[in-house]
Amino acid sequence: MTLDIRGSLKGTKLSRNPYVVFEELVSNSIDSFLIRKNSDAAAVDLKIDIAVDFFSKDLLDYEEEMSISCLDNGCGLGDEQLKAFITKDTSYKDDLSIPGIGKCMGAGRIQYFHHFSTLAIDSTFRYESGCIRRKMAYSEPKKKIEVEDFVSSVGNEGEIGTCISLKELREPIRERVLHKSLPSTLYSAPVLKRQMLLTFLQRLVGLGDQIGDFEINFLSRRLKGALTVENSEMRDSLKSVDLPVVTTTKKVQVEERESTTGNGLGTFQYFELFHYRLDANQYGLPRNEVAFCAKSSPVKDITSSYFRTRSEQNNPTSGSYHFVFIESDFLDQHVNEQRDDFEGIPEEIPSGDLFSAEKISYSAIHEAIDPVIVEMVAPSEWKREEVLKDAVEQFGISEGMLNDTDTRVRYGDSAQVVAERVLKKYQERVINETVEIFNLKTEIKNAEPDSDAFRVKINELAWKYTSSLKNFDMANLSQLIVRRAAIVEILDLACGKKLSIQVVDEGVRRKDERIIHSIFFPMRKDSTEIADHDMWLLNEEYHYYDYIASDMPLANIAWDDGEKVFESDIDEEFKKLLATRAEDNEGKRPDIAIFSKEGSAIIVEFKAPGVSMDGHIGDLSEYAQLLAAKSGGKLKKFYGYLIGDTVNPLRLNGWTPFALGKGWFRSDPLIDPYTRQPLGETYFEILHFSDVIERAKKRISVYQEKLKLNLN
Repeated sequence: MTLDIRGSLKGTKLSRNPYVVFEELVSNSIDSFLIRKNSDAAAVDLKIDIAVDFFSKDLLDYEEEMSISCLDNGCGLGDEQLKAFITKDTSYKDDLSIPGIGKCMGAGRIQYFHHFSTLAIDSTFRYESGCIRRKMAYSEPKKKIEVEDFVSSVGNEGEIGTCISLKELREPIRERVLHKSLPSTLYSAPVLKRQMLLTFLQRLVGLGDQIGDFEINFLSRRLKGALTVENSEMRDSLKSVDLPVVTTTKKVQVEERESTTGNGLGTFQYFELFHYRLDANQYGLPRNEVAFCAKSSPVKDITSSYFRTRSEQNNPTSGSYHFVFIESDFLDQHVNEQRDDFEGIPEEIPSGDLFSAEKISYSAIHEAIDPVIVEMVAPSEWKREEVLKDAVEQFGISEGMLNDTDTRVRYGDSAQVVAERVLKKYQERVINETVEIFNLKTEIKNAEPDSDAFRVKINELAWKYTSSLKNFDMANLSQLIVRRAAIVEILDLACGKKLSIQVVDEGVRRKDERIIHSIFFPMRKDSTEIADHDMWLLNEEYHYYDYIASDMPLANIAWDDGEKVFESDIDEEFKKLLATRAEDNEGKRPDIAIFSKEGSAIIVEFKAPGVSMDGHIGDLSEYAQLLAAKSGGKLKKFYGYLIGDTVNPLRLNGWTPFALGKGWFRSDPLIDPYTRQPLGETYFEILHFSDVIERAKKRISVYQEKLKLNLN
């Protein structure tokens, strides 16, 4: 039998927990004592002695070195334990029917080799009527540890137990795990005591009488050298009398769900919460902690979910520190090899992973445990009901919306934070369903009307629209419809020159086009400045495009990576293009330009009431030509809208009228006029304001009827 060190290091990830070696030493010592006590009446009280030395390699070396030794009074390294030690993936402890034994994956001790270059074992164990002492020394670059490396001799019964020594901290650990901190700042005796209390509190309390009046002693020494002028030491200990009692325990259940649909299965996993409330004056602890555990040891820290700021996490609340540990057989089964996280637990179910068989999600677990934890740790002056009341009054967020979106009100949340989380989830749903509806529409266009599939797709589309309505809270949907109805009414008045601002004295220049333009999108702004606009009047999808510019310099448009879409001279080119226009139009750009990273652009041109559009039908094509050339091929599809209220149909050669309304459309390839090379595709529409208004009113009426709203 052989332990392949090099292979084990490759196959076991380095834990980024700076205390993992100490935790592994203590955990194994506890297990070893439990094994001994199971068959040895002389084993009454667990005792562990941990010593850490800090020193420099020589008088001229200012890099701090360290060594660790851990001595326990456990069962020692007998034949079964030796076999387990040199077996990488051992199940030795799993087969022991001893209460309190930790889960064994055979990977914890590999962290010793990740962190240190030298390891020594000196162990004494009971064998038949006597005792045997086993010793082994390992040091890099040795690649393997074999049974033959252990030297046996006669042992002393008073020395039953194991001493593990670790030396020569590996250089990568200083940066990747210690983050260049001096070891002495992390591993002094008082710090180790606090850290081991944090890590083993739940397990030590749970073991109770099994480990008797235990004591874990810590000794840290700074040895004379380049870093210190004389020897110094610090001592501390963690004893059974130091352990608090559990303040509160509570068990919750989480229903298992089918992984692809999210439907409940009627079966449950159970989670038990243990709350410790520790007096800050008695326990000099560094922080509060809430954690998911495996085998009574913290694995995944979730403190920030309940203590939102660093100040809250690191300071007592109402004079007490709070420790909440969540245990479950489900968590024990999903802990990873490094025991620093869990594997195979999705955030949500359904998770979108067709191959996932998991039935419990983090979201479902939190839904069950969050109210319990908040009740445990929140100060008496914090009231969930008050936060919810503010959310309702200020943002219209109801309890029903929280339930519908699985949004939790956590300690430290403000009404605004709750509202933002709820609305973000609704927005994500609407966007996802808009994509599905769009895809269904595409399939319907490609279907044959005389086929059965056509009717099936039509029905799917209808149900998809119906189900998407459920994702709007009634109050918020009402607010949306009221606002949109008001916008349509204002647009209607503006197109008829009936707004108060449009009543001007004779000779005063009219601003009708500017007013109408600003209803769709504020002029001289872009979507980095303005999120609240009304491009939905033309198409709902334009809300989700990457960039919208309203009478803005197009040369300044850049995507997220900072790459300019257009050459810097584009505005000058537009000026040249428009030089033949009236003087007051000099320097004008397309009224509204909308862009997506997929390579499409939408150009919108407004004409004031009474201005004939047929004199401007070439504008859209000219803009498309220039944008295609100046984007360097990034833009290939161009959609254009020319919108006004007057047009001479006799001048619309090549345009096709819509079946309904007064509008016209055409679709053509975009060809470079000089090289005749294809640049892309165009689809243009000439629309009357009255048609745009009518379409918007029809869309709104669907929601009005659903909500039984009368906005007239």
